[in-house]
Amino acid sequence: MFRVPSDLLPRRRASEEHASRRRVLDMTEAAPAITGDSFFSCFQRDDLWEALAQHPATWTHVADTGFRAAIERLRQGGATQAMASEAMKDPRVMQAVAALQGWGLDVTEADIKHAESVGDVKKRDAVQMIDLQMAHAHSTVEAAKAAGNELFKAQQFSKALACYMRALELLRREAAGEAGGEAGGEATLASTVASTLSSNAAAALLKLERPKEALRNRNPEPEPDPDPSPSPSPNPNPNQALAACDEAIRSAPPGSDLRKV
Repeated sequence: MFRVPSDLLPRRRASEEHASRRRVLDMTEAAPAITGDSFFSCFQRDDLWEALAQHPATWTHVADTGFRAAIERLRQGGATQAMASEAMKDPRVMQAVAALQGWGLDVTEADIKHAESVGDVKKRDAVQMIDLQMAHAHSTVEAAKAAGNELFKAQQFSKALACYMRALELLRREAAGEAGGEAGGEATLASTVASTLSSNAAAALLKLERPKEALRNRNPEPEPDPDPSPSPSPNPNPNQALAACDEAIRSAPPGSDLRKV
């Protein structure tokens, strides 16, 4: 169901890692072009996020708020030199440019971690698309919560957090009447479940060494779903990431891995 990342490269000098981000794959291995537009005009297409969510090289990045913010800045346009400088800071953005232009670019986990370590890239979200995809398979609060507990025990904290987020999202839908109304004792029970899920999510964030996010996450009351706009907010919340996951799954072509959930 999940794509296996390429092997991590051994640690090298910064100049070599910088160059490796832009290593072009043999054209026989490159994914099909999303568009044939000129270099940065490709970001102007109306279905940009749907296209990136469908492409095998970029779909794993589309829920990350830092990646989305970088793409949105490029989408606003500007001087070519400034846009090139912006794009080259983030290996994932360069990979998106490659996908949009129809040529392949090999980007490894080591490349992204290096960009994070030198401050070129904002620290990635605790939960990534591959975690959200797994959590999206659960259609009830109980199933998502139980899966999160098992994953927490297995010390797979990002996936556990994704499951708690999924359970909270489903609980919010119920509270908003999307999955049936609640009244009296049921509302009290929902509040208790929400508090437990929020505590569990905070515990997972602490295990991931994200104490500030853990504190922000301690809001036990179900809230309405926000507008699932592709534009990232400065303070992202779980529902926005889940909305991005839904967007990617809906737009994936038949037979792709994203449909296997």
